[in-house]
Formats: sequence, structure tokens, C-alpha cells
Amino acid sequence: MKKVILKGNYNYSGMVECLFCRILRGEIESKKVYEDENNIAILDINPRMHECQVLVIPKTHVKQFYELSDEENASLFKAVKEVAIMINKAYNPDFVSLFSRGMGVPHAHILVSPAWRNDIILTGFMLNRMNIFFNAGVSPQALDTIAEKLKNAKGP
Repeated sequence: MKKVILKGNYNYSGMVECLFCRILRGEIESKKVYEDENNIAILDINPRMHECQVLVIPKTHVKQFYELSDEENASLFKAVKEVAIMINKAYNPDFVSLFSRGMGVPHAHILVSPAWRNDIILTGFMLNRMNIFFNAGVSPQALDTIAEKLKNAKGP
């Protein structure tokens, strides 16, 4: 049985409801492509961008990656780098994309996927977002306000 560390206060009954914790404990089968002391990487069974969509998951249960300790976060992104290198070697993409949101499963994870310049899903999404932002524009004053807001939110 795998060691799973639970942190945080969530609105579900412990690890029983967390899909990724159940995978870590071996209760649910997965296609593991990488594992180290602190993380695993599995193939996403419902890929949205590419068949080789990999989820890199810390063994510590937190909702967002920034809730991990500095050491755990460094370990997570080291694992992400290893998976990105594997994807690059296996698929030779133009890019390796990273994505993290945490809406689907309330357990931190980084989605890693190959991407190409003319990839319809990624390119279409990015072009749509770019059109919205670039056509609307952001004034220098708004950029100053945003920068100040972020600087004021910086922790100790």
C-alpha cells in the first residue's frame, strides 16, 4: 500500500472520495509512466488535447500545487520535467504544454501534453484568447494596477 499524506481541510470524507488518492493506494487501476518517492505520473484516461496526456500527481494530498511545501513543490516540478523529457523523446512535438487548474479532481496535479504549432485544440484556444485580450487591449494604467495588486499580495 502506498503512503498518502493528507493536508488541508476539504468538504469530502477524507481520502475515500479523492480519485487520485484511491489511485495512489492502488484501489483504482492506472497506467503509470513515472514514479518517484513523492509523485506519480499516469496517463489521462479522458485526454482532451492529445492521446499522450499525462497527469503528474503529488503523493501528498492538497488541492492546489502551491499548497505543497517548497520541497514537495520542487519535487513535483522535477517530476513534471522528467515527464516532459519523456514526451519530447517519444513524440518529438514542437512544444510540451503544462496546465494546472484543479477543477476536475480536488487533488493537485499538473497536466503535461505534447503540442504542435498547428494543433487545432491548443492553437484554436490560444488564438481565441489572444483575440479577446489583444483586441480589447490592456491600458498601461491597468497593467500598473495589476502589477501593484500582485506585488501587494506577495507573501513574506
